This record gives sequence, structure tokens and C-alpha cells, in this order.
Amino acid sequence: MRGTPAGRSSRGHDRGPAFSRPAPSLAREGAAIERRTLADRVGQGAWWLRPLAGAIGTDALAHRPWRRA
Repeated sequence: MRGTPAGRSSRGHDRGPAFSRPAPSLAREGAAIERRTLADRVGQGAWWLRPLAGAIGTDALAHRPWRRA
């Protein structure tokens, strides 16, 4: 939404991870990384993990104990 801080809606609900919070703690550990870079890397990780999450979901639904054979 326009006019609101990054990661927040006008109603105050979380709209995703706040990438500004880890930046100072990462910098203290010697891993200075910009918020944009962190967000890009999290997005890339999510893209790579999507097929794995789908496979886990498919497998879990295929082995439902309540399903009759």
C-alpha cells in the first residue's frame, strides 16, 4: 500500500517479513546486507523451495489416514 511503511498495511496487519529488523543484527555480526538484497534472497529461496513444498503437500495428502481405500 502506498503511504505505509514497508511490510505494513494501513490496518497494521503483517504483510510479510520486516526485512529492516535483521539488518542491524546482521551488521553487528559482520554481515552487512541491504534490505533489498535480503528481500531478493528470501524471494529466491522461496522460489527454489516451492517444488519441495508442493511435493511434501502431495505426499501428505496421498497418505491421509482418514481416507478410505
